[in-house]
Amino acid sequence: MGSTAILLSMVEDNYMNKNYFFENPVAAMRNVSHDLSLKAPLTLKDGSSITALEIQWEIFASAKQYIGDGGDEFTGGEVAHQIIATWERILTGLESEPKKLRKEIDWVAKKILLDQYAEKKKISFFDPRIRSLAVQYHDIRQEKNIVGKLGMKNIISKEEVEYGVTDPPSGTRAYFRGICLKKWPELIVSANWDSIVFKLDDNNLKRVPILEPAKGSKSDIDRLVSEAITPRDLINALETVV
Repeated sequence: MGSTAILLSMVEDNYMNKNYFFENPVAAMRNVSHDLSLKAPLTLKDGSSITALEIQWEIFASAKQYIGDGGDEFTGGEVAHQIIATWERILTGLESEPKKLRKEIDWVAKKILLDQYAEKKKISFFDPRIRSLAVQYHDIRQEKNIVGKLGMKNIISKEEVEYGVTDPPSGTRAYFRGICLKKWPELIVSANWDSIVFKLDDNNLKRVPILEPAKGSKSDIDRLVSEAITPRDLINALETVV
């Protein structure tokens, strides 16, 4: 997600200095998804070829330059520099010894697990047991979860995950949506990305737009929601501050 955020910012700033036009984009995507060596040549429209890893290195070089030229201002500041450092370390690892990244990259961990299981059982990758393990690998139930037993590095803590099950993030419009659902679940007809529809009474509904992702945070509306007894109270309060 971090590298994607940087790339989107680069596109917005017209900083991308090279385009990659594949002769057959769908076939290229399929080849990349099947190429665990990262060395499969992908044919471009001009007749030349390039590997997925080579594309990554070229894009990374542009991204690193972008951040150095001030792009970090729009992509998280110091966090952007951490993303660049991690990105470079991961590409270096994929190029030299992917197995060392088993704690960080999902497909590497899965491949090693399946390889070891196939070797231990003396079976091929077409064996039903391998297929079953490949599916089970993605089971997120705690009692069935394989990934949790492999010691994979986490981006966020278990406590943060458990908090997120019932509580919305506080810095975006998701907070407004979540806190309203928590306070008046029976009086909300629908809640979408960009609006909430409240049931004011048996005959009246009221749609409240939440078009701006950065508005509706805890600092914006926590006091208004806590002071409101009903959705109508909240709507009246919102109308006075708009």
